[in-house]
Amino acid sequence: MSEVPGIKQLIDYHNNVNSDGVLGVIKAGPELLTKGGVLKIKSYDENKVELIKEKPSLDELRKDTSYANLYSFGRYLLTPKLFDYLKADATGRDGELWLQDANDQIARNYDMRFLELEGEFYTTGDPAKYFEAQNAYMKKYFL
Repeated sequence: MSEVPGIKQLIDYHNNVNSDGVLGVIKAGPELLTKGGVLKIKSYDENKVELIKEKPSLDELRKDTSYANLYSFGRYLLTPKLFDYLKADATGRDGELWLQDANDQIARNYDMRFLELEGEFYTTGDPAKYFEAQNAYMKKYFL
C-alpha cells in the first residue's frame, strides 16, 4: 500500500530509463527471500539486475552471499522481449513454467532493472497474512 501505486512507480521509472523490464522489489530477510525471486545486482548505481533466482533454498542463500536482500514479489513492468523466453518447453524446477525464469534470461541478455517500491508490503501467502493485508487495507481506505 502506498500513496503512488506500485505499478505507477514502475511505469514512471521505466519511462525514465527505457529498459527491457523493471522488477518491483522490497528489502527482505531470508525467510521471505525463499518465497519469491532473489536478485544478483550488476550495478546498484543504475539498478541493473545481473540475474534472478526463483525460490532459492536457505542453504543456497547461505552458500552464495552475492544475492542481494531484494525480494521480487510479482510487481513487474515487462516488454515484449519476455515472449522470446516464456515458452512451453522452457520449464524450470519441478517442471513449472516460471515468469521469473524468463525475467532471468532478460536480465542476463538485455537491460533488466529493479526499483525498490515505496509503501507497505503485505504478503497473502497464508490465511493469517491474507487477513492482515485485508485488515490494513480496510483501515486505510474505509475506516
